[in-house]
Amino acid sequence: MFPACDLYQISPSEYQRLTVEQKPDSSEAFKSAVFQRLFAITVPARSKDAVIGLVSKLQTVLEGIILQGASGMFTACIVDEVKLVGQYQKDTTITGPRELYAEIVIRLKTSPSVVTLRLLGEKIVGDLMQSFPSEKFGWAMDGYILEVSSSLASVKIHVTAESAGQNTPVPDTDQPDPDLVPADVLEASARLVEEAAWFANNASASNIKGLVRLLTDLRERHTSFSIFTDSALDLLAHLCVTALVEGSTLSIESAFRRFLELLSMGILMRDAWPTTELFLYKNVPVEQRVAASRTASELLCQISMGDFRAVLATH
Repeated sequence: MFPACDLYQISPSEYQRLTVEQKPDSSEAFKSAVFQRLFAITVPARSKDAVIGLVSKLQTVLEGIILQGASGMFTACIVDEVKLVGQYQKDTTITGPRELYAEIVIRLKTSPSVVTLRLLGEKIVGDLMQSFPSEKFGWAMDGYILEVSSSLASVKIHVTAESAGQNTPVPDTDQPDPDLVPADVLEASARLVEEAAWFANNASASNIKGLVRLLTDLRERHTSFSIFTDSALDLLAHLCVTALVEGSTLSIESAFRRFLELLSMGILMRDAWPTTELFLYKNVPVEQRVAASRTASELLCQISMGDFRAVLATH
């Protein structure tokens, strides 16, 4: 299941530990640099407040739309359920272009079309402006994703349906209705809900969340790590912190180093778990996997040579 040289999966009694002579303060300095970087990428309170404010208003409006649908007052599309998902829901957002937006998934009772999505966007913004007349709101469509914005923040709205995965064919043809949202889009939105639930149940510990933030930051600074989706980083962080033979957990700084070690030893090149899970819905060419492994090896060498501040961008 794991590479043979992942010593965290081997009982200490089965091998003799060898220590490398280091400067007395190197471990503490590395730990300090890790937490310094975590502090630097923490989302400012004003950004959090802006997102929380818009999400709260949006949830209030959507609750009203659900009630209106049940009573027949709004039948363009019947909203069944609303779920908060993504990095905001997981509390793993970092500073940067994504710090001012959240994501939600709306499950509809019928298969949504482009027309119904537009009607839903107009309905949401109309109700927001009616409920909060002193504020400005707008909406736009990016593919099949609705984006509702205030003057300070944005929320991306993904849609799925009770019949996710089934796109009704046009009568007298074998082709799906081109106006309907494609089945793969509905399935991807449903996966976001599943991933959020998995994270809440398995990866809500503070050291896992901290590692996810560090790995997300690393992905932002090294293009070869762009092969990892958010859910892949969640899984890797959970693995690096918790997958220990003794059943204990690693500290953030040790788990960060373990992430680089696993990639350096070629875990991405194996056609086995966890690689099969990491790229379950994404075909990643071998060349890109090699590039990510090489980058991890170079970063690990830098840390071993004491240049960890450059790796963490704290210099």
